[in-house]
Amino acid sequence: MIIPDQIIISDTVTQPVTVVDSALVGISDTHAQLVAATEAAQVVVNDESIQLLVSDSQSIAVVEEIGKQILSVGTQGPAGPPGIGTASILSLEAGENLSVGDPVYVSANKFYKASSVVSFGVIGIISIGAAITALATATLSGIVSLSGLIDGGAYFLGLGVISVSAPLSGYVIRLGKALSTTSLLLNIEEPVLLN
Repeated sequence: MIIPDQIIISDTVTQPVTVVDSALVGISDTHAQLVAATEAAQVVVNDESIQLLVSDSQSIAVVEEIGKQILSVGTQGPAGPPGIGTASILSLEAGENLSVGDPVYVSANKFYKASSVVSFGVIGIISIGAAITALATATLSGIVSLSGLIDGGAYFLGLGVISVSAPLSGYVIRLGKALSTTSLLLNIEEPVLLN
């Protein structure tokens, strides 16, 4: 069988097909043998159907036509946790001097150090530090590269720092877990107010 070098593009999508491909579009064995005996075969997808066309140098024939089916679609479920290989970042002006590893919150479109004693919500950890009024970058979720982590340790928001010790007063906010001594999987949890 000769497969055409070019696919004719028009209002329909066309694609060359081989005997192996015939099983994918659901054609019968008899039709698959007919496809193999012809010079060219194409699958044509249009608004109403999927057609298997065969041709030789003198004619084109529709061998099989399959009606399209619309499957019912349910509502989308809730978003899952961030993947390990991805990170979500945000760059804003630093409202104070910020270093890599500082936990931060946003106020007036600026980053400030977050602390477990106030109710401002921590949104991320600084991954590119900056002096006051310069542009800083924070990782909001995913993997952030830091140094000196305890492999496997859970990390919490402390007094302007991240810590393996949960605070004894104020807000307990689990920030994530160290995957190694240099990688923290950031997955900020909801704050819990201690009495």
